[in-house]
Amino acid sequence: SIRFLVALSLSTLVWAGLTLDRNPNALQLFNDNISVGSVNLGPNLVLAKPIEPIRVSVRGPQINLARLTLRDFVARVDLAGIGSGNQQVPVIVQISDPAIEVVRVTPATVAVEIDPFEIRSIDVTARLESAPSVGYRAELNEVAAVPAIAQVSGGASDVAKVVSVVVSVSLAGATRDVLAQTLLVPTDRQGDEVPNVMIEPQTAQVNVPITRITSRKRVPVVAELTGKVAPGFFVSEISVVPTTVEIEGQPEDLERVAAIPTSPL
Repeated sequence: SIRFLVALSLSTLVWAGLTLDRNPNALQLFNDNISVGSVNLGPNLVLAKPIEPIRVSVRGPQINLARLTLRDFVARVDLAGIGSGNQQVPVIVQISDPAIEVVRVTPATVAVEIDPFEIRSIDVTARLESAPSVGYRAELNEVAAVPAIAQVSGGASDVAKVVSVVVSVSLAGATRDVLAQTLLVPTDRQGDEVPNVMIEPQTAQVNVPITRITSRKRVPVVAELTGKVAPGFFVSEISVVPTTVEIEGQPEDLERVAAIPTSPL
């Protein structure tokens, strides 16, 4: 039995040696950046911005290393007991292949910015783009959005940047009322979209009344006479009251009207 155990040990060593010769260990830097997640973030807290990715150096059999993909790695930071503010937190990296060891994490700690969670109610503003067809106009004072108020939520520092919630509607070539269901966009003072916040609801329905453009002008009233006066008589004076009237209509139609005649007299 002792000879058997010795033989078994020797064969195991020989097999291990042959295996190492065929698949030797190596140390290498994994090619891709690895995204970092978080666990145990406290209630009413959010990450103010994404955590920067990391790189890792690993050691193990060359064949195993050659098969590694991003899906084999899990990188995270444990935020238990950490409040709002800027923190440096160590990164924990796990790998699915037990034959491979994580030797180095770069950087070993990452900056984490934590914000209190906040919700604000902000009026919805309609942004009208382009113009209706020639001869039509949008009644800007009658534009209505439903809902008129949206809820903006996220980290306090991001929510504070939002000054308006905008819904954009195109009026290009419109000849009738425009009714559109459009995404709501949170914007800052410069009109740029604010990232990392949520909008509830995500869309709003906007109604933009479109009417034809009309003009007004004042024209004289002209008496329209028919027939002839009796022999020996003549018309010495014609008086019309009112002398002028105001008319309304499309600009191109008004241009053709120089005067308004009375009913035949």
